[in-house]
Amino acid sequence: MNQSIAIIVYLLILLIPKTDNYKEDYFNYGEKAIEDRKANLTDNNDFKGNYEKGVALYSGRDFEDAIFYFDLAIKGDKNNILAPESYRYKGDALFYSNKYQEAINCYNIGIKLNSEHVSFYYGKGEALRALKKYKEAIECYDKGIKIDPNYDFRYMLYCGKAESLIEIEKYEEAIKCLDNTLILNDDYYGAYNDKGYALIKLKEYDRAIEVLNQVLEMWPEYTEAWVNKGKASYMKKEYNEAINSFGEAIKTDSNSAEAYYNRCLSFLELSQVDNGIKDLKNAITLDKKYIGSIKQNRLFYKIKENKDYKNLESDYFRTN
Repeated sequence: MNQSIAIIVYLLILLIPKTDNYKEDYFNYGEKAIEDRKANLTDNNDFKGNYEKGVALYSGRDFEDAIFYFDLAIKGDKNNILAPESYRYKGDALFYSNKYQEAINCYNIGIKLNSEHVSFYYGKGEALRALKKYKEAIECYDKGIKIDPNYDFRYMLYCGKAESLIEIEKYEEAIKCLDNTLILNDDYYGAYNDKGYALIKLKEYDRAIEVLNQVLEMWPEYTEAWVNKGKASYMKKEYNEAINSFGEAIKTDSNSAEAYYNRCLSFLELSQVDNGIKDLKNAITLDKKYIGSIKQNRLFYKIKENKDYKNLESDYFRTN
């Protein structure tokens, strides 16, 4: 769900406190902060100034330097005036840096300082989900949902919970969460795609296509939604429709190995072997994991004597 992850990262960025001129703040204030750090001119006691430098750097996505200044702010903030916010943004910066356990540690300290701060629970839930600790993540999202029913980004808590439920195959519960997400924000593209995916898992293919069409009307370049729509059509044995959807996915992302592989299967179902082998080659070139999938699929057994397939098998399968 790479695009879903990208959407979540984008939405997390929305939580960063910004002035009207935050880009200018970053290039002026943030760059100066980096220069001061390199020249060892930092003031360890100016917790407010260090916090503001951290925010400027964070707004510019310079997470390493932001963490440095948030650490200074925390050390200098003897009365914990800005400490909760410093821990929050330090945690987010660690999350973006793929340091998930360190991020969780920050969120936990933040929760001790301010247990009513919903963003700590959302950030911790996202980090736990990144570590595949889905049940713990769900507990975090639930706590955040209960704390503040008026929280502006509550829909993100529901969606994070839904994606965790999908990972543990609780699709019906996930759909309920996604419905809550869309009640709060009917423009949240990822929720439509996730709902479509969950409906496919429940074998409700017509409903899945209906939901996916909704998001594709809003965002025609949504690769994952085209792939999921193609999968729903494939499961309905509407192979030409599936081929069209996977083709749209490839138009939006020519590096989508998943789209090539699934279009390959659709071509083979229609006995369009040449087209299928071309897509298979593209899929394997982009992602070697599909070699393993091939060995388990009946469609490839049927074409095992095909000359081009044999050449492909020789080139890729025996060397991997």
